[in-house]
Formats: sequence, structure tokens, C-alpha cells
Amino acid sequence: MRWLASLIVTVLCTCSVQAEPETFNAGVIRLTVADEAATPDTVVFYPTHERETPWQAGPFVIDATRDASPIADRRFPVVLISHGRGRGAAQSS
Repeated sequence: MRWLASLIVTVLCTCSVQAEPETFNAGVIRLTVADEAATPDTVVFYPTHERETPWQAGPFVIDATRDASPIADRRFPVVLISHGRGRGAAQSS
């Protein structure tokens, strides 16, 4: 019976110690996409371990580090946002 109590206490103590989740910062790069009809600017935000360095884009402050090193050997979801006509990319970020 003591071994069962010891086992339960050990399991509870082990389960209560949780690893800290990995934190990521934002990196950003601006790309120009060549197309037959136009050459639109594209802004790509991605996870990085580099410290975020805010910068000004018109009236907006962007909390992402320009040209930061992306995190290698990891998979992340992709989110595509099109701001449509008449708006700039910074207004959607």
C-alpha cells in the first residue's frame, strides 16, 4: 500500500512540473513579386528567436524585426491575408 501512495505522489509531482512554452518573436521581410500584370510588394511575417525591434511604417509602429533569421527545422501554420485594393500592407499588419 505504501508503494502505491509513493507512486501516486511521484506521478502528481512529475505532472505538476510543466515545461515553459517556447516563445517566439516576429520577423518581417518585404518582397517584390514579379508578375506579368504588376509587381506588388509583399510583406511576410514569420517566427524568429531574435529580439523584436519596433520600426515606423508611415503612421504605424511595426513590432517585428526586419530581415531577422527565421526559425529553421520547424513547421508553423501559414496565414495569408490580402488587404485588397486601396489599402496598404501596413494597415493589415
